This record gives sequence, structure tokens and C-alpha cells, in this order.
Amino acid sequence: GIVGDSISFPLLALQQFCTTMGQVLVGVMCDTLIVENVKYESGAQVGRLQTNCQLMFAAGGLLGTLLSGWLPQYAHISYTFMFVITGISKLVLLFLVVFLHDPTWKREGTIGESASATWGGVWESMSLIRVLKPLIFIFAFAMMPNNSDAFNTYLIQDHPICAWDTAANQCISMVTDDSGTPQYQAHCLSFASEYNCDRQWGGLGFSDSMFSYIGLLGSVGSVLGNFIFKAWLINAGWHIMFASTVVIACAFSAMQLFLMIRNEAGETLTEQWHLPNFAFALGDDVIMATAQQLLNMPILILMARLCPAGAEGTVYALVTSIQGVGGTVGGVFSKVATQSFEVTNVNFSRIWELTVLTSSAKMICLLLLPLVPRNITDNQDERKSPWSGLTICALFVGGLVYALYNIVASLLASTS
Repeated sequence: GIVGDSISFPLLALQQFCTTMGQVLVGVMCDTLIVENVKYESGAQVGRLQTNCQLMFAAGGLLGTLLSGWLPQYAHISYTFMFVITGISKLVLLFLVVFLHDPTWKREGTIGESASATWGGVWESMSLIRVLKPLIFIFAFAMMPNNSDAFNTYLIQDHPICAWDTAANQCISMVTDDSGTPQYQAHCLSFASEYNCDRQWGGLGFSDSMFSYIGLLGSVGSVLGNFIFKAWLINAGWHIMFASTVVIACAFSAMQLFLMIRNEAGETLTEQWHLPNFAFALGDDVIMATAQQLLNMPILILMARLCPAGAEGTVYALVTSIQGVGGTVGGVFSKVATQSFEVTNVNFSRIWELTVLTSSAKMICLLLLPLVPRNITDNQDERKSPWSGLTICALFVGGLVYALYNIVASLLASTS
């Protein structure tokens, strides 16, 4: 925002690190406030507090997405200044701190004794087998590869990318930047035949506003998922709900294939059926966001009820961190799968194969469904094992180290 184009890559990395750390700290503090009050819920009220808070988070994200699209489009605010607004607007939260009730806390014993007691409570929770089992399901589901980066690139990439110039008898680029300079010229010149050149259809050419609406509908899906869970599914059987959600999500994810399979003229299946591509892209994003919330909420509620007194924030942050690490590992797997199918920002010929893989991969998690509690009250198993705690630590540390290694290796390879 303020620095503009003069920022270097190390400074950009530092800025992203500080931003992420700040968001994580604020998120942990918010989660701690929620989890500390979960213990006061009973009967039909169990899970309502978290569901309501998640609903408000999703609604806030929806409003933020709307403003992010409307301000540049209708108020003609530059994207550079939008970064400044985003940074300054966070300061408004300071005025809301005065409304938070922060009970007086008195440390008993020394700092070392307090830390030891907190770690003891955390380890007690980690040693519970009923904590380990759903965490394995969460980690496995999060680490499944996805095609989101490739699919988003496919949506916004121009089409066609190349076309045969009969006068010059060569393949030329049809994509230009804002100054009119041809892009991907080297890619197009690599095709010596008119047939192969004219089959470089590229993506679907969605406009910036169309792409932002897809993100907006994703936020709507999050709100919808929270509402559906709160209204009808909070007391339902979790095994049936999880299985149905995974199957429906995989089926709708596979519907992306309608946008990827083209005829000789480059028309997608939806275009051949005289249906808009945009509608199919929107529907997939809403269903996936809704499914994600339906799968997350039961586990988050369960874990919040298992947090020991005095260590609520630590245990809950550990649970959400394991899910985040699983997602990071899933991002590495997604990159490997994308490279294996040779999908790039100009070559989408095998993106349909990538989609078949990623759509079916999450079905594997159905084999782990017995690890998930049957319902919201299924938390009576008090069995403990040190192997449970060690396995949770291994998932967190091992997944994080593996992801960081691959990220650093990729950065070094790109700079060499």
C-alpha cells in the first residue's frame, strides 16, 4: 500500500509473516473467549455459542468481501490505497476492546509452575483417545489435494491464448497486457502446426467482477453452512451428516468437468448445452464452502468441550493449528499433483484429470469416519494413552516440517 512497487521480496515475506502472526494471535484470543464460556452451556444450548460466533464471523467476511469489490469498482479507489484502508481499518477494533469483560486473573506460584500446570492440562487433553481420533479425520481431510489454484487460474485466463497467423505462417499469441505487449509468445511459437496452435484455448476468460462474485458466493456458502448446522443438524447423527456432506461435496466438485471438457471448436459442455459457464462455477464454490463449514463445526464444538480449565486457548489453538498444518500439507500435495499433470497458466489440457483426482481423493476420508463421534453428546470415552499425545505432536510437527521443507526447496529452486 504505502511502500508500493518498491518493496523487495524479503520485505514482502516479512510483511506477510507479521500480518499472518497478527491474525493468528487475534484469532486465538477470540477463540479463547468463546471456549472459556462453552462450559456454561448445557442441554439444548450445547454448541449454540460457537455456532452463533462462527455465523457472525462468516457474515463479517461476507461484508468485507462486498466492500473489497465495491469500493474499487464504484468508489474508484485504487487497489494500492485499498491496502492502506485494510491496514488502518484494523485499528477500529481497538475501540471495541472496552466492551470486553476480562476477569481478574491471579497467577498461583512462579511462572515456571504456572507454565508446568498449563502444559500438564494440555497433555492430559492430548492423551485422551477421544481427542486423537477426530483429529486424525480432520488432518486427513485437510491434507487431501485440491485443484483450487489451477481452477481459479483457468477461470480468469483469457481465451484463446494462441491463433494461427496464415500470413506469417506461424502461431502467435492472442493475449496482451495493458500496454498491448503480447504475452506467452514463446509458448505459442512452440507450435508448428495450425491444428495444435488453434487448440490452445486457454481458460474461460472470466472478468475481475465475475471472479469476485465467485469469492462472494463462497462467503455466502460459509454463512449458509453455519446456519444449516445451527438450525437443523446440530443434534443430528454425525456419521450420516459427514458421509452425506463429503459425497455431495465431491459430486459438485466433479461438476467442474463440465467447464473443462471442450469440443473441437473449444466450446465447453455447458456452452454446448446453451448454459452459462458462470452459473456452474458459482454453484461449485457455494457447495464446497457450505460443506467445509458443515464438516468443521461439529469437530470444533467437540474440541471446545474437551479443553481443560486454564488452558482453553492453548488446546483449542493446537486443534485449529493441526487443521491448518493439514491444509498446508494439502497445498504441497496439490502443487505436486498440478505439476504431475503438467497444468500451467497456459496449458489446461489435463486439468480435467487433475479435477478427477482431487474430487475423488476426499472420498478416502469416508474410511476414517468411525473415528468421528456419533453425535454431539458422544464424549464419554475417558481412555488415555501417551501414544495419543505423541501422535498429535507428530502430526503437528511432522506436517509443519514437511511443508516448510517443500516451500523452502521450491523458493531455492526458483531463485537458482
